[in-house]
Amino acid sequence: MNLSADAEGTISAWHSICEQFPVPKDLHSHQVDTMSLLIRGENIFCGVPTGSGKTLAQLATVLITNGTALVIPPLQTIEAQMCNVCSSWGIKYLNLSTVQEYTIGEKVNSEQPKIIISSIEKISSSTVQKQLFNVKFVYISLNTTKPTW
Repeated sequence: MNLSADAEGTISAWHSICEQFPVPKDLHSHQVDTMSLLIRGENIFCGVPTGSGKTLAQLATVLITNGTALVIPPLQTIEAQMCNVCSSWGIKYLNLSTVQEYTIGEKVNSEQPKIIISSIEKISSSTVQKQLFNVKFVYISLNTTKPTW
C-alpha cells in the first residue's frame, strides 16, 4: 500500500492509541484520510454511509491530538450512541444536554472532557457559548441528516 507521510503518521499514532484504549485497531481508508486532515487542522466534509466509521474517525482524532472536540449530532439517538461509545472506550466526555447552562464552564474546567456533545439548540444559546469561549477545540463536527446547502 502506498501511503502518504500523513497517512503513515496517522496510522502509527492510532496504533499507539490502541494500546491505551479498548478501540478497534483496523481503519478504513476514509477514516485515515479524515483523521489526517483533521490532525492538520483542515476543514473537511466527510460524506459516507451510516455505519462506516465516522464516530471512530472523530474520536481517534481527539485521542491522537490530545485535544477537545465539539460534536453536534443531528438526532438524540446519535447523541446517545456517541455517549455510549465514549463510555465504553473510557473517553472523558460531557453531554451538554444533561448539564444546566450556568454550570457548563465549571464542568468543563473540572472534568476536562475530550468530547463535548451538544444539541444544536443547546449550543446556540449565548449563555452556553460564553461558558465555552476559552475552550480550544481540535475540531467542531456538525453532523446533519441532509445537506444544508
